[in-house]
Amino acid sequence: MLVRDKSGLLLPKGFIDEKEFLKENLNKVIEETVSEYQHLKGHYFIMFHGRLDKKNLNALRTSATVMKTLPGFVTNQIVIYVNNSKGLAEWLWSVSPRKKVNFNTSGVAYLQAKGAMPTRA
Repeated sequence: MLVRDKSGLLLPKGFIDEKEFLKENLNKVIEETVSEYQHLKGHYFIMFHGRLDKKNLNALRTSATVMKTLPGFVTNQIVIYVNNSKGLAEWLWSVSPRKKVNFNTSGVAYLQAKGAMPTRA
């Protein structure tokens, strides 16, 4: 059975449920990590990385790492930029298993890096 997701696409219901589940879990980990690292001044990055479980090839093992420096590109990766003093947490990029990099070109951090927005308020 096909149903419409929030973007308007017709997709199998199981796929939509799985996609929503992944988004909810990702948001939960981001919120918990930002709360845990409120003491950090300036900005930092949360890197999510997923890899297949060698014992169960239908399972994906994920990890979240906090970094002060911008991480390099790795397959199965999502990078979040966090600035506690500005109250900002935004997706910077993701790298698919096929090594395709998807940038968030409408985010504040990206626009500031390109000089389209002032870096200070």
